[in-house]
Amino acid sequence: MNMPTRSPLGLSRWILGAEMLIAFGPLTWLFGVVVMLDLRGRAPGEFSALLISATLLGPAGLLLAARIIALPRVAPGRAARWALPGLAAWTLLVYGAHLGRLPSPDWRALMLIAVLPAIAVAHLCVLGARGERSLRPEIRG
Repeated sequence: MNMPTRSPLGLSRWILGAEMLIAFGPLTWLFGVVVMLDLRGRAPGEFSALLISATLLGPAGLLLAARIIALPRVAPGRAARWALPGLAAWTLLVYGAHLGRLPSPDWRALMLIAVLPAIAVAHLCVLGARGERSLRPEIRG
């Protein structure tokens, strides 16, 4: 069984997997914490709904990254390449607007929760666009 260790885009699957786990893992964990607090009734309704929507980027990014890693010949759809940057912008906006009200309002938390996932989304979009171009059939006339 010949298992390729590199994607058709020239990037090692292991490196891409580690990058996406580092970028989306903390935000996914925060998503789980906020959902659990909301289910237990320990979070204010409007604020928890806002945080859930802002942290939704974590699980969505991890799912798309897993799809790109597991199925390198299948490019992500245009809807995913439009939705993820929108979620990244929403996360940056919400976290930036509530920077003074959140429990840890320092620059490291901003980088880990908002900026790093936004950079990973940009990387996924570039990979998706390259993958889509490499999968297009050539038209010969």
